Amino acid sequence: MTAPDPRREASGREPREGDAPAAAEGHHDEQVLARLLRQFLAFAGISGACWVLDFVLLLILTLGFGMSALAGNLISSTIAAGTAFTISARYVFKRGGGMLAGKLAFYLTYNALMILAASWVMGQLVPWLMAWMGRPHAVVLAKILITPVLMLSNFAVGKLTAERLKI
Repeated sequence: MTAPDPRREASGREPREGDAPAAAEGHHDEQVLARLLRQFLAFAGISGACWVLDFVLLLILTLGFGMSALAGNLISSTIAAGTAFTISARYVFKRGGGMLAGKLAFYLTYNALMILAASWVMGQLVPWLMAWMGRPHAVVLAKILITPVLMLSNFAVGKLTAERLKI
Protein backbone atom coordinates (compact mmCIF):
# COMPACT_ATOMS: atom_id res chain seq x y z
CA MET A 1 0.00 0.00 0.00
CA THR A 2 1.40 3.40 -0.94
CA ALA A 3 1.22 6.50 1.20
CA PRO A 4 -1.37 9.09 0.17
CA ASP A 5 -0.04 11.91 -1.97
CA PRO A 6 -0.18 15.15 0.09
CA ARG A 7 -0.85 17.12 -3.12
CA ARG A 8 -4.14 15.22 -3.51
CA GLU A 9 -5.07 15.93 0.09
CA ALA A 10 -4.43 19.65 -0.33
CA SER A 11 -6.28 20.09 -3.63
CA GLY A 12 -8.83 17.27 -3.49
CA ARG A 13 -7.75 15.97 -6.93
CA GLU A 14 -5.17 13.60 -8.31
CA PRO A 15 -1.77 15.23 -8.90
CA ARG A 16 -0.97 15.96 -12.54
CA GLU A 17 2.29 16.18 -14.37
CA GLY A 18 3.83 19.58 -13.72
CA ASP A 19 2.21 19.98 -10.30
CA ALA A 20 4.62 21.36 -7.74
CA PRO A 21 5.67 18.94 -5.03
CA ALA A 22 3.84 19.35 -1.75
CA ALA A 23 6.98 20.54 0.00
CA ALA A 24 7.37 23.33 -2.55
CA GLU A 25 3.78 24.42 -1.96
CA GLY A 26 4.49 24.68 1.76
CA HIS A 27 7.64 26.65 1.02
CA HIS A 28 5.66 29.04 -1.19
CA ASP A 29 3.15 29.58 1.62
CA GLU A 30 6.04 30.38 3.98
CA GLN A 31 7.43 32.89 1.47
CA VAL A 32 4.02 34.56 1.14
CA LEU A 33 3.63 34.78 4.92
CA ALA A 34 7.20 36.09 5.33
CA ARG A 35 6.55 38.76 2.67
CA LEU A 36 3.27 39.71 4.34
CA LEU A 37 5.00 39.99 7.73
CA ARG A 38 7.79 42.16 6.24
CA GLN A 39 5.19 44.40 4.63
CA PHE A 40 3.18 44.64 7.85
CA LEU A 41 6.26 45.55 9.90
CA ALA A 42 7.33 48.19 7.36
CA PHE A 43 3.77 49.53 7.23
CA ALA A 44 3.66 49.57 11.04
CA GLY A 45 6.89 51.59 11.13
CA ILE A 46 5.60 54.13 8.62
CA SER A 47 2.22 54.21 10.33
CA GLY A 48 3.93 54.69 13.68
CA ALA A 49 5.81 57.73 12.40
CA CYS A 50 2.62 59.11 10.84
CA TRP A 51 0.74 58.38 14.07
CA VAL A 52 3.21 60.62 15.88
CA LEU A 53 2.49 63.32 13.26
CA ASP A 54 -1.25 62.70 13.71
CA PHE A 55 -0.92 62.80 17.50
CA VAL A 56 1.10 66.04 17.56
CA LEU A 57 -1.33 67.71 15.16
CA LEU A 58 -4.27 66.48 17.26
CA LEU A 59 -2.76 67.91 20.44
CA ILE A 60 -1.97 71.23 18.75
CA LEU A 61 -5.49 71.49 17.34
CA THR A 62 -7.38 70.37 20.46
CA LEU A 63 -5.23 71.73 23.26
CA GLY A 64 -3.53 74.63 21.50
CA PHE A 65 -6.48 75.92 19.47
CA GLY A 66 -9.33 74.53 21.58
CA MET A 67 -10.81 72.54 18.71
CA SER A 68 -13.14 69.65 19.58
CA ALA A 69 -11.66 66.13 19.65
CA LEU A 70 -13.86 65.18 16.70
CA ALA A 71 -12.77 68.09 14.46
CA GLY A 72 -9.13 67.90 15.51
CA ASN A 73 -9.01 64.16 14.85
CA LEU A 74 -10.62 64.58 11.42
CA ILE A 75 -7.93 67.02 10.33
CA SER A 76 -4.90 65.35 11.93
CA SER A 77 -5.89 61.83 10.86
CA THR A 78 -6.56 62.82 7.24
CA ILE A 79 -3.11 64.40 6.91
CA ALA A 80 -1.43 61.39 8.54
CA ALA A 81 -3.41 58.82 6.51
CA GLY A 82 -2.55 60.43 3.18
CA THR A 83 1.11 60.59 4.11
CA ALA A 84 1.20 56.98 5.34
CA PHE A 85 -0.55 55.61 2.24
CA THR A 86 1.64 57.51 -0.22
CA ILE A 87 4.86 56.34 1.44
CA SER A 88 3.59 52.76 1.94
CA ALA A 89 2.29 52.40 -1.62
CA ARG A 90 5.66 53.41 -3.05
CA TYR A 91 8.07 51.72 -0.65
CA VAL A 92 6.22 48.87 1.10
CA PHE A 93 3.81 47.65 -1.58
CA LYS A 94 6.10 48.80 -4.42
CA ARG A 95 3.34 50.55 -6.33
CA GLY A 96 3.52 54.00 -7.78
CA GLY A 97 3.26 55.73 -11.08
CA GLY A 98 0.26 57.44 -12.59
CA MET A 99 -2.31 55.20 -10.90
CA LEU A 100 -1.18 56.24 -7.43
CA ALA A 101 -3.32 59.40 -7.45
CA GLY A 102 -6.51 57.41 -8.10
CA LYS A 103 -5.59 54.86 -5.46
CA LEU A 104 -4.81 57.62 -2.98
CA ALA A 105 -8.23 59.17 -3.66
CA PHE A 106 -9.92 55.81 -3.04
CA TYR A 107 -7.87 55.20 0.13
CA LEU A 108 -8.61 58.67 1.48
CA THR A 109 -12.32 58.13 0.83
CA TYR A 110 -12.18 54.86 2.78
CA ASN A 111 -10.08 56.56 5.44
CA ALA A 112 -12.52 59.46 5.70
CA LEU A 113 -15.22 56.99 6.70
CA MET A 114 -12.89 55.32 9.21
CA ILE A 115 -11.75 58.68 10.57
CA LEU A 116 -15.36 59.81 10.96
CA ALA A 117 -16.14 56.63 12.87
CA ALA A 118 -12.99 56.91 15.01
CA SER A 119 -13.58 60.61 15.62
CA TRP A 120 -17.13 59.88 16.72
CA VAL A 121 -15.80 57.20 19.11
CA MET A 122 -13.21 59.70 20.40
CA GLY A 123 -15.93 62.28 20.87
CA GLN A 124 -17.82 59.76 23.03
CA LEU A 125 -14.75 58.50 24.90
CA VAL A 126 -13.16 61.82 25.85
CA PRO A 127 -16.05 63.13 28.01
CA TRP A 128 -16.44 59.70 29.60
CA LEU A 129 -12.69 59.48 30.36
CA MET A 130 -12.73 63.02 31.76
CA ALA A 131 -14.64 61.63 34.75
CA TRP A 132 -11.31 60.05 35.79
CA MET A 133 -8.71 62.39 34.31
CA GLY A 134 -8.14 65.81 32.82
CA ARG A 135 -8.96 66.61 29.18
CA PRO A 136 -5.37 66.32 27.88
CA HIS A 137 -5.00 62.82 29.31
CA ALA A 138 -8.48 61.84 28.12
CA VAL A 139 -7.67 62.91 24.54
CA VAL A 140 -4.37 60.99 24.64
CA LEU A 141 -5.92 57.80 26.05
CA ALA A 142 -8.86 57.89 23.62
CA LYS A 143 -6.44 58.17 20.69
CA ILE A 144 -4.33 55.28 22.01
CA LEU A 145 -7.41 53.08 22.46
CA ILE A 146 -8.69 53.48 18.89
CA THR A 147 -5.32 53.21 17.13
CA PRO A 148 -4.76 49.40 16.99
CA VAL A 149 -8.07 48.68 15.25
CA LEU A 150 -7.46 51.45 12.74
CA MET A 151 -3.90 50.31 12.00
CA LEU A 152 -4.91 46.73 11.19
CA SER A 153 -7.79 47.90 9.03
CA ASN A 154 -5.60 50.47 7.26
CA PHE A 155 -2.94 47.85 6.51
CA ALA A 156 -5.47 45.49 4.94
CA VAL A 157 -7.21 48.16 2.88
CA GLY A 158 -3.94 49.92 1.99
CA LYS A 159 -2.38 46.68 0.75
CA LEU A 160 -5.43 45.72 -1.30
CA THR A 161 -5.74 49.24 -2.70
CA ALA A 162 -2.05 49.53 -3.64
CA GLU A 163 -1.66 46.02 -5.04
CA ARG A 164 -5.05 45.03 -6.42
CA LEU A 165 -7.23 48.04 -7.17
CA LYS A 166 -7.33 48.88 -10.87
CA ILE A 167 -7.94 52.60 -11.21
